[in-house]
Amino acid sequence: MRTLSPDAVDVAVRDSHTLAVSFSNGERRLFDLTPLLERKCYARLNDPVFLSSVSVQNGCVTWLDDIDIDPEWLYEDSVPAASYTWSDVARAYFKHHRVFSYRLKAVSVMTDDEVVQKCHWWQEDHHMVDDYWAFVKAHFPELA
Repeated sequence: MRTLSPDAVDVAVRDSHTLAVSFSNGERRLFDLTPLLERKCYARLNDPVFLSSVSVQNGCVTWLDDIDIDPEWLYEDSVPAASYTWSDVARAYFKHHRVFSYRLKAVSVMTDDEVVQKCHWWQEDHHMVDDYWAFVKAHFPELA
């Protein structure tokens, strides 16, 4: 009997071609979108704004109910993520607050260093430093 792959429970765009996906079994894996981007049905994923609209619905990664990737494919074609980085935290924090661009640049196309720096600026601009650390403690306790 074949075991089912775990469902996706959270997703974040790590860079312009990689998704960081958390699964129901507790694993965090990286999925490379590059092979999909040449396919016509996935062409919209080349748009950074559209790419940043990613979410999880019913265990699948989806974009605006238009494009989706099932959890089995995500799981089998992904690699384990080594660990969380501060850029992962910054991207998750921006997603949590529904911030998709900051200072005229889409979060999904920011480099890891840029997203950390802009997250820091955003916290200061919005007087949210305490909120940020509460978020880190709740969602990334290993970094707190």
